[in-house]
Amino acid sequence: MKENRHYLILPFLLLVISCLNNKSSNEISEVDFTQKTIKNQKFKNPEANKTNSIALEFAKKGENTKAEKIFLEALEIEPDNYTIMSNIGLNSLALKKYDKSIEFLKKSITASDSTYFIASTNLGLVYYKTAEYEKAIKILDFVIKNCDDKEIILASYINQALSYISIGNCTEAKNNLIFIKKIEIEYNADVENVEEKLKNCVQQSV
Repeated sequence: MKENRHYLILPFLLLVISCLNNKSSNEISEVDFTQKTIKNQKFKNPEANKTNSIALEFAKKGENTKAEKIFLEALEIEPDNYTIMSNIGLNSLALKKYDKSIEFLKKSITASDSTYFIASTNLGLVYYKTAEYEKAIKILDFVIKNCDDKEIILASYINQALSYISIGNCTEAKNNLIFIKKIEIEYNADVENVEEKLKNCVQQSV
């Protein structure tokens, strides 16, 4: 089992349904841009959609520097598109440009009025990767409490559990695992990763 497993929600397939708020509104080595995604924002400008799609193809091939330039071009065409902002954030994560990743994921969250939970979930992932575990726990808790998409909630529970383990809060990590198993049906290596890390978790005073 790999120790660098992680759980990403990648908003890269151009589906047109957003995950909106129905109530109102260890180290990873790479970002898997070939993973199937969840939901997406509608593009108002076909050229922005096309340019974003071209950037995605480069990202999927691991050509993230080229993808970065083209994503930014897409954003110039449609400056308020929070899906493109989120894509730039994830692409920046692949390039290990963590400050830029956080910047654009936050922009995506703001532009969507905090309703684009894919960006929030991935922001939690970046915080986890950069060892800002309390920030990760907080943003992922927001997603868990407000999003209705089961896959996004699953991702949030997994990354939050890993953050809890990293600060020695084994009790909360175990609670997360209970919810994870209620959601997860098929085998998932990321769930197995949480279980394995819990075996070595040492509870700290909280």
